[in-house]
Amino acid sequence: MGCLTPNPIRRDRNLRLIAIPAEVADRTYHVYVIALSTEVARNRRFAGANRRRNPSLPCVYVGSTALPPEQRFEQHLNGYKANRFVRKYGLELVPKLFERYNPIETRKEAELTEQHLAERLRRQGYGVWYG
Repeated sequence: MGCLTPNPIRRDRNLRLIAIPAEVADRTYHVYVIALSTEVARNRRFAGANRRRNPSLPCVYVGSTALPPEQRFEQHLNGYKANRFVRKYGLELVPKLFERYNPIETRKEAELTEQHLAERLRRQGYGVWYG
């Protein structure tokens, strides 16, 4: 005999309790890293954001998504909600740089993890674009 499990309850922006629909409650998020061609370093905006880039390390894009990273990468390449650097210079996913962070429970956590990972890689000398 199965029992019904109620929808999870969270608080909205005004701290009111709200039920979360099951299909949303089960959603997980991911951060991902895409290797970019070093040609991207010639772009003025990219270079300006990465003044301390170590030329021996790759250039990367860091993002977050509710989709599997492979599917989101394909969307970038096909121009759907694509970052212009990924669309023009995207090479491949770099799982070793992001796998340990996934899955992530909420969009907010995913966005914070994206920013943290991007800034961490930039401090290490990677050329990084994110957002």
